[in-house]
Order: sequence, then structure tokens, then C-alpha cells
Amino acid sequence: MIAVSQCHQPMPWPQQPIMIAVSQCHDRSQPVSGSQPASVMSQPVSWRSQPVPEQPSKSFLLDSVHFSYGRIVNIASISGKEGNAGMLAYSTSKAAVIGLSKVVGKECAETGVTCNCVAPAVIRTAMVDALPDTQVTYMTDKIPMKRCGTIDEIANLVLFAASRECSFTTGFCFDATGGRATY
Repeated sequence: MIAVSQCHQPMPWPQQPIMIAVSQCHDRSQPVSGSQPASVMSQPVSWRSQPVPEQPSKSFLLDSVHFSYGRIVNIASISGKEGNAGMLAYSTSKAAVIGLSKVVGKECAETGVTCNCVAPAVIRTAMVDALPDTQVTYMTDKIPMKRCGTIDEIANLVLFAASRECSFTTGFCFDATGGRATY
């Protein structure tokens, strides 16, 4: 999860890596008065007695709603949209990330908080570089652009989704597949 709130001081890009930013601007033991929590936030909040890193998403969400601004960008995969044979657990978990982003995006739509996700296809990383050329060709043959995406391309899409300029998009899955996605 990539999260940005008005309480977090942005880091200069590209000198710093994208990181989880959890706002700690108010005392979480005190309820936010006057707010109508969305159903995702009205579940029991057992995290209050535990350190924040255990459940940063819920903590960030409550803080963001309190301040009427926040951006959540989850990283999914094209596998979550199309499924990959032989990768049941991976494809299912990425589909769940897409579903989570859609639900949170809709439930928080009136709060100033947006929640979207990015679903990339194969991205050129050290792990992909270590694969046999035949495996990489098999993967890129499914991509109309016939190449891997780059880390910078995904980072720039995430930066947009986490920006103030992305203010009318929530519950959306951004395609970063070189044309592979069919919906």
C-alpha cells in the first residue's frame, strides 16, 4: 500500500523510495467527532491497543478521514484481472487487492480520501532479468507493446494516483500492462 495524507511531508522524488506513509496527527484513542464512518471503518478496532505497523491501512484511513484528505494506492497485478494458469494463490490475492481498492474507494468517496490500485503486467526488475529469455518472451508475447514495463513507468503512475490531481478517481484499477488488459 502506498498512502499519502496532508499530515505527511512529501519526500523529494526520485531521491527517496516510495514508502508507506502513516499519518500520526491525532490521538487514535479518541474517536473522531462528527464523522460518519464508512462500513470498512466501523468494524471493531482492536489495533488501538497495538503498535500502528500491525494494521497501518486502517490507522491511515481513520486519520485521513479525520483530515478530509488522503490517497491510498494499492499494488495489484494483471493476474488479479485475468488470472494466470498455475498461479491460483497469487492471482486470487491480487484480485482481492483490486476488490479491496474498489470497496474502500466507494465507501470513502465522500470523505476526501481516494483509494485506487495499479495492476502492472511484467516489469523489468532484477528478478525478471534472472529469468531465462524464453520465459520473458513467453510473458511479453501477451503484451501488445511486446516489452516489459519499467519501474519508472509504474512509479510515475503511482505518483499520479497518489497526487492531488487524481481527485475525481476512486475505486479504480489503473492498467499498466502495455495494452494486455482487456477490461
